[in-house]
Amino acid sequence: MEFKSRRNHFLVSIISLLFFFSCSESGRDTPIEVIDAYLKKPLEGALSTAAYMSLKNISDNKIKIKGLTCNNLLAEFHQTVIKDSGMTSMNKLNLLTVEPKSEITLVPGKAHIMLMGKSMSNKTKGINCDLIIEDIDSFPPFKRAPVFFEIRD
Repeated sequence: MEFKSRRNHFLVSIISLLFFFSCSESGRDTPIEVIDAYLKKPLEGALSTAAYMSLKNISDNKIKIKGLTCNNLLAEFHQTVIKDSGMTSMNKLNLLTVEPKSEITLVPGKAHIMLMGKSMSNKTKGINCDLIIEDIDSFPPFKRAPVFFEIRD
């Protein structure tokens, strides 16, 4: 009799956990809207290219974008800087911050995403990535938002 009671308790626990996680926020319920994500078509044999998009914070909280994950590619946020000498360089950014109810745009010559890897040249339609978002006022505090970067000439 005790065995049946434990088994039933175990099953109820499992069902409760499944229900809890099925009701939790998914990646689509993120506080960020991704708008017009695209990348420049990589040159033949190139191992890197730049990607751009707009990020709209639809929440009442400051959001930090900690980075991106892309299959078989390294993705980094960069800022183009023109030095006093007139030379242009790129500085890596560790994160992007989007203020509440505001939007930032990554554009050529300013903030952008560098996508790097050996598999760049065989991409034809686009690249799937996930933004890694930190929102300390929500649970869980880290979320992922899917992004599809369309390839454009």
